[in-house]
Amino acid sequence: MRWTKPINRVSFRKLPSRFTSKISPLFLRNHSPIKSKFNKLSSSASSNSFSSSSSSQPVLSVGIVYGSFTQHATAIHDAWEIYEALNGAKVSNDSAILSVREPLSGDDFDIDSLDKSETDVLIVSTASQFGMPPQNFARFCQELLLAARTNPGCLSHLHHAVWGAGDPRWFDTFMNVPRYVDQILGDGRLPDDDGESDNRGGFCGSTRLYARGEKGEPHLDEKECISAAVWASKMTRFAQWPTAAATATSVPWNALWETHNTPHHQMVGPITEEEIMKRNSYTYDSGKKPSKFADHDDQIYKNLLEQYCVDDAGIEELRKQARRSRQR
Repeated sequence: MRWTKPINRVSFRKLPSRFTSKISPLFLRNHSPIKSKFNKLSSSASSNSFSSSSSSQPVLSVGIVYGSFTQHATAIHDAWEIYEALNGAKVSNDSAILSVREPLSGDDFDIDSLDKSETDVLIVSTASQFGMPPQNFARFCQELLLAARTNPGCLSHLHHAVWGAGDPRWFDTFMNVPRYVDQILGDGRLPDDDGESDNRGGFCGSTRLYARGEKGEPHLDEKECISAAVWASKMTRFAQWPTAAATATSVPWNALWETHNTPHHQMVGPITEEEIMKRNSYTYDSGKKPSKFADHDDQIYKNLLEQYCVDDAGIEELRKQARRSRQR
């Protein structure tokens, strides 16, 4: 299914981007042209989950987080397509069933929920802009980088897969965020490594259960990956899902190009905590503690907060300064 029109016809142009980026995912779902399809899916998936529990079939808990630049961006719709394909699906030769939580933006996703008692698998759907994460994914990305740097291997209990949306016209930074997040979530290895991790700030140690999907790029035996729905559907059949019967082996970072060469490039550039916080300083709550996976006493993080992040009083002072400068 291809996305052919915006989620709804309500105009957000009069709202500042800092507010529109926090539109509730429930609003997006309830105002979507495919609302009835997702609701129908949820009912079906729920009945599947209950029936699986009655037969003592193992259930894998799956979380989906997305990063997008607008309310009708591809990455949001792709996240819901992934949800549709995975929720209630039977995997690993029907030895387990997937219970998938509704997709959330990086702002709304609680990274602490990646604890092994709550989440078995994390699916990421995100885009890039000039090689940097969307505003509603920036905090999540920064939390990953902080956890990776201060507590390497902290997500070794987790399994993950990444879907990337991007525009090849921005050639140099094409797919940079999906690729870098996939690297940091995993073991940090890039294709040119000689068995050693590229520890440019640490890595989280999650197991990659399926080759990353990148729209418009090759994927395993496909010359072109055309949609998140197709990618997720194949993932239910071919991914290395964790089960009691078998331990999943991490899929290589560059596995998507194992059969066909990329028509663009395999480049990926680093994203730093400082870059993220500098670009998104006004979205940070300086009183909010980092995730349970990070070192709360890390001095580098504290210095960055002090340097780049301002509280409500600071924002109001900046507004007053701007007003005074206009009156001169």
